[in-house]
Amino acid sequence: VQNAEDRAVRRPHKIQVQFTDEEMDLYLSEIQRQEAADANILSIISRKRMMSSCWPVYARKYKIAHSPSVDSKFDALREVIKNVVDEQDKKIIIFSFFTETLEYLHEELSNLGYQTAVIHGKRTNRQDEIDRFTNDPECKIFLSSEVGSEGLDLQFCDSLVNYNLPWNPMVVEQRIGRIDRVRQQSSILHIYNLLISGTIEEKIYNRLLDRIGIFRAALG
Repeated sequence: VQNAEDRAVRRPHKIQVQFTDEEMDLYLSEIQRQEAADANILSIISRKRMMSSCWPVYARKYKIAHSPSVDSKFDALREVIKNVVDEQDKKIIIFSFFTETLEYLHEELSNLGYQTAVIHGKRTNRQDEIDRFTNDPECKIFLSSEVGSEGLDLQFCDSLVNYNLPWNPMVVEQRIGRIDRVRQQSSILHIYNLLISGTIEEKIYNRLLDRIGIFRAALG
């Protein structure tokens, strides 16, 4: 059994993304439009989370006429991937709770030449994708919804991205638990938490820190 003093150290990285003026203007105007339409609060919160998760997906899903010309959050993710995958030649896990965001990331990363494995509730080939990520040296990116936050042993990775942070801190811990395992060989685990300033994601991040103390080491 691995002793506590032998456990890997979690190193958090708070990746605070700044929306462009165009992205923020569209974010705020869309919220105003929803509030004017007298949408219920849960619907508005859900849409805020989806917009801050992935503007291109939101625009496509809700048929928004004008979508931002850039995706600042994806650009920030690319920098993390360049560091971990390209420069260090390591594998990385990326979590999002939106199925549409995962498919978007799969498409965009594939266009950039990366091989990705994807699992979420709408895909039926879960074990095939897990096996490919585990065994194929060319498949270095694992995209997962919460279906991958429990029961998986991915201790051959030492880097994880929270592309979206959930409200529930236990979900964050379950995600990190995929790599913080007994047979983890790395002494340091890198946890990258992406959040967009001035959006609901910043509120979720701060709420997680306020609610619990033990996860500060995981969140930064």
